[in-house]
Amino acid sequence: MSAAPLPANESQRLSALLELGLLDTGPEEDYDALAVAVAQACDCPIGSVSLVDATRQWFKAAHGLALSELPRENSFCAHAILGSSLFVIADTLADARFCDNPFALAPDGIRFYAGMPLQLDGVTLGTLAVMDTRPRELGPAQRQALISLARVAMELLRSRRRVRALHEERTRLQREENRVREAVRDEKLGKARTVKIVGWSAMGAGLAAAGVGVFFGLRAQSIANDLETRD
Repeated sequence: MSAAPLPANESQRLSALLELGLLDTGPEEDYDALAVAVAQACDCPIGSVSLVDATRQWFKAAHGLALSELPRENSFCAHAILGSSLFVIADTLADARFCDNPFALAPDGIRFYAGMPLQLDGVTLGTLAVMDTRPRELGPAQRQALISLARVAMELLRSRRRVRALHEERTRLQREENRVREAVRDEKLGKARTVKIVGWSAMGAGLAAAGVGVFFGLRAQSIANDLETRD
């Protein structure tokens, strides 16, 4: 079995996957419906929407396949993401790259594969694919259907990226608003403390002045009384 080489832009590809935030998310009707639609359009028992990360092929949606993921070294899609056009294996056991693949050799294993790369901004993240348990080919109309449905899958990915970006921007703005509110609150508290301190200082100064006045007034009266007594 020949494991697929890494794409030249593998680091960029993995960063784009992480940014998309779709890996390991739960089932979604749009993707599930797409997997069913592509299987029916191509008259195949299996249809899937999958992403390829550093170590695995992960299925966002799978029709007719009881798998959530598989090792990247055994992945047909890992080969498909190396190009930008429809990737077809008419008979996996007749292809040197896949003839000893455990998923091809298994009872009712994968004998036919066709996958269309899913790209965002020229970076391939995964595939929309169909599989069959017998060798075969796709007719022209089936090929076109697979390509067209892949465009729908890519639009779903773009929509998710836009929604995620909007959510992150809203979160950032909320954090900024909270920061401003805290700064305003702290400024108001600071001013209140200053006014209170100044108020108490003014009161203290007034009381001190009054005390001095009282002291000197009493002292002057005492001196006058002393002088009268001496007279």
